[in-house]
Amino acid sequence: MYELRKQQNLLVEKIQRLGEALVIENDPASKFKLEKQLENTQAELTDLRQQITSQDLYACLLRLGYQDQEVTFTRFVYRESVAAFLIHIHPDPENGWLYGQHWLLNRLKLRVLQGIAGKKVILDLTCLARSRDVKALWRELGRQVGLRQDSKPSEIADRVYQCWQTQNIFLILDSVDFMPEAYMQNLLQEFWSPLVARIQQAQKLTSSFKLLMFLIDKSGAVENWNIQFVDCPNPVWRSEIPVKLPWIQKFSSEVLTNWIFSEFPNLPQFIEDTEVAVETVLSNSENGVPQWVFQEICTLSNCEWRDEWDRL
Repeated sequence: MYELRKQQNLLVEKIQRLGEALVIENDPASKFKLEKQLENTQAELTDLRQQITSQDLYACLLRLGYQDQEVTFTRFVYRESVAAFLIHIHPDPENGWLYGQHWLLNRLKLRVLQGIAGKKVILDLTCLARSRDVKALWRELGRQVGLRQDSKPSEIADRVYQCWQTQNIFLILDSVDFMPEAYMQNLLQEFWSPLVARIQQAQKLTSSFKLLMFLIDKSGAVENWNIQFVDCPNPVWRSEIPVKLPWIQKFSSEVLTNWIFSEFPNLPQFIEDTEVAVETVLSNSENGVPQWVFQEICTLSNCEWRDEWDRL
């Protein structure tokens, strides 16, 4: 952001100098050239200001909602460097994928983990919806870490362990609700638990990087699976037990109102009446579906929603 504002100041200065040169220039050809330079520079400044506005709005949106999830994540991740987290929603079959699960994950990495670098292993599990063989899970996970398709869970865990010795690792399993419940049991018992045990043993001898696994549920189905989760720190919690973050719900009028009051000095000036603004956002977002809330706020701010903001 600093670089963008610095570039903006340089363009403003350039426009001023071009304007001054244009006033005293008498040669038609030179004057035409200056006019074109001025026109192009003004267009460049307009585009840059739009980028700055979008980045300012993005920074504000990163503070909208999800406080409960962020607090729970922070409590665990500051205590342990190895953990698995379930990101899930209050069941909403029609709009479940619009609750900003990816946005929340990126926000946690940016705000809580301070954007630390690391290797991302992203597994889209929608492809496992019709599979009746758990080998499909191991095949895809093995492929993502650079192993042959017939790799065993122990071999995959060994590869992740080797990577962890030199860098932070983020395992992201997207749409876990698309795979059978038994696959999740296998994942935790045959891959995650042995990997955690091995890393914790190594941590006694060396300084460690982080190993974090994120299980993203798009429908809210995992809540009803027979899998052990924990939702708050306790003395007997072990890292092999996934942490269930508070479920994501629709943004309420109270959440939006408090956000506007706290962010008002930083928001693009689209708000004249807070109550009207909140009503407008809720009415155009299925009463607070997070993704549509973000997009509606962007529209009211004359900014475009950027897909990279919630891309894994």
